[in-house]
Amino acid sequence: MSRRDASAAIPLDKKELIGKKPIKTISVPSELRRPTNTAERDILTSELKTQWQCDLVVHWDNGRIRQFDIYGSGADATNATGYLNRWVSNAHLKSKDSSSWAKTSAFNADKWYYDQLDLMDRDRKELFKGPAPQSLDNGDPLPRITVDWPEDLQVHHVTPRDIFGNKLEGLNELRMRDEVFITLLPFKGGLWQVEISGFAASNIEKAKEHYNTLIEKVKMAEFGVKTSVTIILDDEEGLNITFDAARGLGPKTGDIVVPRLVASPLMFKAGNFRERGLQCTDLSTIQQAIHQSLEAIRAQKGSYDFVVRLGYLALRPEKMSGDQVGKTISKADFRASIDSDVALITKKGVFNTELGSEILRRFMTDNELFEPTTSAANYSSPPATLEETRPVYRGTWVFSDPDKSPEPSAPPVRHPGRPAPLQKKPDTPAPSVPRTLWVVQVDFTYDEDAKPEMIGQQFYKLEPNMVTPKTHMDIKLLELGVSRGWQFALESMSKVPKRLTPAILTKFASSVTMNPNYDPNSLEIFARWNTTPTAVRHLKYGRLEQIYSFGFKGTCYKAELTATWVPGQGRPAWNLGVRHSEWATHLGGLESLPVGGKLKWGNPTLTFLPDDGCSHVGEEDDGEMNQMKEMMGDTNLDPQAEIPPRNGIRTLTKCLMQVSEVVVSVSAAQGGKL
Repeated sequence: MSRRDASAAIPLDKKELIGKKPIKTISVPSELRRPTNTAERDILTSELKTQWQCDLVVHWDNGRIRQFDIYGSGADATNATGYLNRWVSNAHLKSKDSSSWAKTSAFNADKWYYDQLDLMDRDRKELFKGPAPQSLDNGDPLPRITVDWPEDLQVHHVTPRDIFGNKLEGLNELRMRDEVFITLLPFKGGLWQVEISGFAASNIEKAKEHYNTLIEKVKMAEFGVKTSVTIILDDEEGLNITFDAARGLGPKTGDIVVPRLVASPLMFKAGNFRERGLQCTDLSTIQQAIHQSLEAIRAQKGSYDFVVRLGYLALRPEKMSGDQVGKTISKADFRASIDSDVALITKKGVFNTELGSEILRRFMTDNELFEPTTSAANYSSPPATLEETRPVYRGTWVFSDPDKSPEPSAPPVRHPGRPAPLQKKPDTPAPSVPRTLWVVQVDFTYDEDAKPEMIGQQFYKLEPNMVTPKTHMDIKLLELGVSRGWQFALESMSKVPKRLTPAILTKFASSVTMNPNYDPNSLEIFARWNTTPTAVRHLKYGRLEQIYSFGFKGTCYKAELTATWVPGQGRPAWNLGVRHSEWATHLGGLESLPVGGKLKWGNPTLTFLPDDGCSHVGEEDDGEMNQMKEMMGDTNLDPQAEIPPRNGIRTLTKCLMQVSEVVVSVSAAQGGKL
């Protein structure tokens, strides 16, 4: 009898779980609950114990299951979560009695054989989570190496237990994948050490490399300094800054103050910077900041998005009150304020409905600047002409975690003649847990028959206590004369497979449909969806986007013009961004990055900012490339070092200036309205 068969035969003793915290809690939404027999509970409990060595505690509410608590670890708990999520999604479709009988599938010898092999392999790898043997089977000593804990972490009193847990359980995935034993040695001589041992020297070396990558991640989190770059593009076109109110610039602006450069007749003509281009020093600074930001994330798992957005400039209300509107300060004082404590932000929704629609018409007729292309979410053939460009439709909704804030249990049904129960003392409030938000994203397009087609459902989690994606880049190029700025945005979320997503969210995503016969020129929203009570209770925010993509001629960069509908706003606001068609491909490998893994991009500057504007085919061994490697290396750059700008950053900024020229031209024709 195998380890799992033996343990499955032993009934669960809840006393063994006292003091233990479930690794996962799954709530059953009220609209998906149904009367359930204890026999079905026993089937679920046995299945989790037999298949994945997980204990299951079921919570009831008037004969219906309202919550599952899973006790387990690692991949087994992940598989058990997926199994129970499927049960929650489908249980309400079956009757109480039909689900009470265990279903036995036909015996498949091949499947049984491979299942046994997989089981034995997993059991073998589980051994590496335990203590290391003293010697090999033949009596030879076990190969081992010792790795010192970094001195800079030691000086700041950061220990291995602080990072990986008391028994280094945070390294369990690394232990099992590389098949090594990792042991924290006793603290001697003021030095922490970790011993890596195993049956194969090659596995030990591989594990050491992965372990060192994790340490570099820790050091980056502890000591890494995020580079912040703010460049005033029209710096030579004015001397003073005036503060305007942000009326009509976008949704929910409130009392936000907008800075604007006052043009001076003693300096360059307003907007002349778009023709001159950026100075070499500024190009070098931007190139270096991009390089550093990409180097910092190449070992961090996540779903990343890299785009350069145009937004209107604003000063945070908590730093600049509305009574500053109308005041004028010198440009030097303004620069000092944004470099210190006055937070300058670029807000989305940069164009109103009329201006955004006019920019779209201009893009569709500008055959000198643009060429037809497809959007990042649509891999069909590009249209024949710019005028035939069709959008991709995207809906994005943010929910609180349904499993972290379950519905309260209904009070038990009582006969009206029974006396009321005694009032109990209120329980001690449980300690607050970090709030986690889920993001649901659904994409649509029209097929060849002009029928709406769903082309993707994606599910993400934000970092605890965060309401927006995590930012990894802070580069702003300011066009103060028109109160706009380019924001280089590198953002990340955690992508979650559908099977591990709460059932109420997957059902919500499946309910989203396109309105039939929708006219892209309409100002009405294009989608509809079912709103169940649980979904409404957890919904925090949502928006609908209509995304048009236009390719820059001779490059792989594209401009994305997006109409956005948000709650409380009947008409769409428009956003504008620029991205490279290969950025998503390069960043995609980070979604499935294993523990201790690191993507091999080569030099990030050459990969993400190719000299020809399209793609970097390889690191040719030429003099210029070698010089670039020597100056930039594969590690963080010296912030004071100035690296000569390459053609790649010149091409990108040229695209930004070309689009900016179009926007200013259309805005001027509209009377300067945003």
